Amino acid sequence: MNNSKKLPMKLVGVVAVVLIAILAFLVLQTRSINFNTSNEIVNTLRELKQVDAEWNVDVLRAKTGISTNYDQVASPLPLISRLASQLSDTTTKYWVGHSESISAMQPMLKRFQSLMDEKISAIEQFKSQNAILRNSSRFLPVAATDLVETTRSSSMSATARQTLERLLNDLLANAISYTQNPEAALKERIAQNAAALQAFTDDADTAVKERAGIFLAHVNTLMRQQDRGATLLAELSAMPTAQTLDQLSDAHTRENSKLLEHLQNYQRALVLYSVFLLCLLAWVGWKLFRNFQLLNTTNDTLKQTNDTLANANLELRESHVRLVQSEKMSALGQMVAGIAHEINTPLAYIRSTFNVVRDQINPFGKLAVEGLGFANAVRALNVTTRC
Repeated sequence: MNNSKKLPMKLVGVVAVVLIAILAFLVLQTRSINFNTSNEIVNTLRELKQVDAEWNVDVLRAKTGISTNYDQVASPLPLISRLASQLSDTTTKYWVGHSESISAMQPMLKRFQSLMDEKISAIEQFKSQNAILRNSSRFLPVAATDLVETTRSSSMSATARQTLERLLNDLLANAISYTQNPEAALKERIAQNAAALQAFTDDADTAVKERAGIFLAHVNTLMRQQDRGATLLAELSAMPTAQTLDQLSDAHTRENSKLLEHLQNYQRALVLYSVFLLCLLAWVGWKLFRNFQLLNTTNDTLKQTNDTLANANLELRESHVRLVQSEKMSALGQMVAGIAHEINTPLAYIRSTFNVVRDQINPFGKLAVEGLGFANAVRALNVTTRC
C-alpha cells in the first residue's frame, strides 16, 4: 500500500523536475542579445576600415612627396593595434556560448590580424625605402652639380663638357621624372642615359670619373628604391584588408541574423511552452478544486455519518443500560421468586400443620365455649346469690 502511494509521488516529482529543466533551458536559450556589444563590433569594423583607407592615403602621399612627414605613416599603428585587439575581445565576448558562430568568425579574425601584421611590416619597409629614395632624390641634383663643377676644373674640352652636361641633364630629368611616374619606357631611357654617361666618363679625369660614379650610384639607388617602393605599394594595394573587414562585417551580420532567428525560435518555443505550463497549471488547479470540493463533500458525509454513529452509539448505550437494568430486574425477580419459594415451602408445611392442629383443637373450642358459658353462668349465679 505504501509502495503504491510512493510510486505516483516519485513520478510526479520526476515530471516536475523535467518540466523545470525544460523551462530553464528555454530561458537560457532566449537570453537577450547585447546590442551594445554588437554595435560596438560594427563600429569597430567601420572605424578600422576608415583608418585603413586613411592609412593607404598617407602612404600614397608619402610616396608622391606630398607629405614629407613619415610619422603620419606610422601614426595609425597604435590606433589600429588597439582597434584590432578591441575587435577580437568584443567578438569573442559577444559570441561566447555560440560555437558555430565563433568557428565562423575566428578564422576571419586571424586572417585580418595576419594581414595587418603583414601590412605593418610592409609599411615599415616602405618607410625605410622611401627615406632612402627621398634622400637620393634630394642628393641627386647636388651630385650632378658637383660633377659639372668638377668637369669645368678638369682638362675636358668645352665640347665634351657640353655633351656631358646634356647627358647629365637628361639623366637627371629622367630620374626625377621616374620618381613621380615610374614607367618602363622611362626606365629604359634612364638605363641608356646612364650607360652613355658611364661610357663618356670612362676616359675622363679621375675626379670626373669619381663624381660620375657617385652620381650614377645615386641614380641606381633611386631606381632600385623606386622599384622597391612600387613593389611595396603593389603589395599594400593587393592586401585585402578592406575586403577582409567587409567579410568580417558581413559574417557578423549573417551570424547575428542567425542568432536573432535562433532567439526568436526559442522565444516562440518558450511562449508555447509557457502556454502549455499555464494550461497544465490550470488543469492541476481545476483538479485540486474538484478534489477540494470532493473532500468537502466527503467531510460533510463523514460528519453526518459520525453524527449518526454518535446518535446510534448513544441509543445503543441507552439500550444497553436498559437491557442491563432489565437483566438486573429479571435476576432480582428470579432471586425473589426463589426466596419466596424457599419461604413458601416451610410456610405451607406450617400451614398444613396448623390446619391439622385446628382440626384437632376444634372440639376444644366448643369445650372452651361451653366452659366459658358455664363460667359466665356460675358468675351470674354468684351475683344473684349475693343479692
